[in-house]
Amino acid sequence: MRAVKLSINESANLVIRECVIFWEKARIPTKSSYNAVNKLVELYRFWRTLQKNANKTEDTFKLREENFKNNLDNLFDIAHADALKKMRKQEDKIFLQHQREPGRSGYIAGVDGTCAINEEQEIKCTVTESPLTASVSVLEEDNHKHDPTGHEEFRWNDNEQIGIVEKRGRKSLITPKLAAALDRCQLSIRDSVFILQAIIEALGLNINDYNVNKSSIQRIRTEKRKERAKVIQMNFKNEVPNVVTVHWDGKLLVFPFSYLRDNLINLFRMNSRQVTNTPINK
Repeated sequence: MRAVKLSINESANLVIRECVIFWEKARIPTKSSYNAVNKLVELYRFWRTLQKNANKTEDTFKLREENFKNNLDNLFDIAHADALKKMRKQEDKIFLQHQREPGRSGYIAGVDGTCAINEEQEIKCTVTESPLTASVSVLEEDNHKHDPTGHEEFRWNDNEQIGIVEKRGRKSLITPKLAAALDRCQLSIRDSVFILQAIIEALGLNINDYNVNKSSIQRIRTEKRKERAKVIQMNFKNEVPNVVTVHWDGKLLVFPFSYLRDNLINLFRMNSRQVTNTPINK
């Protein structure tokens, strides 16, 4: 066996780097390397204290040795303080909870084909939905990849497997009036997403139940604009006014008609205006 001369902190850093590899395979967020190294160094110093007192026969020292031996079979926990909140899959959370039990009842087995297929389908659906959200999802999946062989399967001592597939939110929060308000305030798609997410959280609702992302918001706002335009056109056709004002002078029209070169005929009546598609022949 090759032996190298390293300090305690250097040795602890090497051990933590090797240990983090297995935590990443289990898709469990870990605490910072600095805190993990300090925890290992404290454990080493406690072991050195037990060595110095090994010849003492008092019950206190014997009890410390016995507790230290029993804890060696338990998990050396370097998980993040909010690991359960950060983890996405329920089976990963259950695996961590089993590992924290005395004796560590769970273990990492081979490749879980079902889990791999489900994750691939989620990525494909996200790519079809939106290229932007797909790129973010792929990066998140890459951060949680385990090794070149593929995904791991978590098994318990009773060989019970747990498979849970997360579903996207399907509820829509945008109404025609809300879409008109977002357009009136000239909010971008990104700002609209932030505001809608804040509204959902303020109402105490589960944000995972609602379809709130940039691609969905843009699609829904476009659909609401088309519906509103059709209603305006139908109302103008069905409600024939008694008096209208025809305007065809050469003034520049405001947005969105300023890009047109032809002078279009404008019809004005009470509380409404209609721009025709018939240019004036000069």
